[in-house]
Amino acid sequence: MASLKHLVWAGVAALCLAAPPPVAASHFEGKTVTLIVPNTAGGAMTQYARMLAPHIAKNLGAKDVRVDNQPGAGSLRGTNMLWNAKPDGMTIAFTNLPTLIMAQLAGSPGVNFDAAKFTYLGSVADDPRVLGSRALLLERWRAELGAAYQGVPTHPVGIALADAVRRFDLPREIFEELLRGVESDLERAPMETFVDVTKYCFRVASTVGILLVRLLGHRSPRALDYAEAMGIAVQLTNILRDVGEDAAAGRIYLAREDMKRFGVSPESLTADPTPDELRVLLACYAERARIYYERAARLRPEDGRGRLRRAEAMGRIYRALLEELQRRRFPLAAPALRLSNARRLAITASVWLEGARA
Repeated sequence: MASLKHLVWAGVAALCLAAPPPVAASHFEGKTVTLIVPNTAGGAMTQYARMLAPHIAKNLGAKDVRVDNQPGAGSLRGTNMLWNAKPDGMTIAFTNLPTLIMAQLAGSPGVNFDAAKFTYLGSVADDPRVLGSRALLLERWRAELGAAYQGVPTHPVGIALADAVRRFDLPREIFEELLRGVESDLERAPMETFVDVTKYCFRVASTVGILLVRLLGHRSPRALDYAEAMGIAVQLTNILRDVGEDAAAGRIYLAREDMKRFGVSPESLTADPTPDELRVLLACYAERARIYYERAARLRPEDGRGRLRRAEAMGRIYRALLEELQRRRFPLAAPALRLSNARRLAITASVWLEGARA
């Protein structure tokens, strides 16, 4: 989904931009771009950043790229600095993606950003101003994924991924499905049926959930089915939240046959107020999302339930967002609807209290 903050995901590490750089190269001319590294100087990530810096500067037409080490709080300090940076494309950063996601789901006090406003790997396909060729970048990561599973990675991210794959027994086919989701964004092929929509949701969201569940130590089919259902529910909620924003950027995640059945035109996806026929269609999608939330609730494993509290908190936050979207009649105008920090914290706290009483 589109956002002002763009995050390019690569395995277990990420390169973040405070905002997509302006098209005009003159914007960077004579200026210094800051590249935040949330680790101490001298490590592999710093070396990689210094290697990339001159190439980034050359491609942007900038005077130089300054590597700024900001260690602390498991990369949260650096990520917070990026979040607070002026969204003018002059600040970029590396961060640790699993840490970023898990910290927000846990409601860690050091989190001052909203991971929902970052766009993950699939959004490399969303912004035509992304550095380099998006198709070539995708193929590069496909090759590195294969190398990681063969034990011969060359990229620092691939090396880290190979270690995670070995220690946590992460299935290669899940990563391949995730990359297929990215590819569908690159191709921007329309989704003909709701089956296509759910397949997309699985590829860009359920895959991440399945990997996280495995990282948390769950291997049972029930736990993996739980992650799949939760991922589809959450991604459907994202689609409903960002209908107007995505349509304005030329992306439609509603099935063509559904739009035709309800008499919804592509032009109506950016209308204000939301047209009645579109509200009915979105209400239908909301009910479909509820079915997946309910399915996830039925599938949630009882064994090791405490390890899934983060996922449960995320699910409840998005379920609350879904109900708020419907209560407000599915607003299309920007900015996209978000729950307040206080409400999200309250939901997370309730999940933790329930776990403590169990």
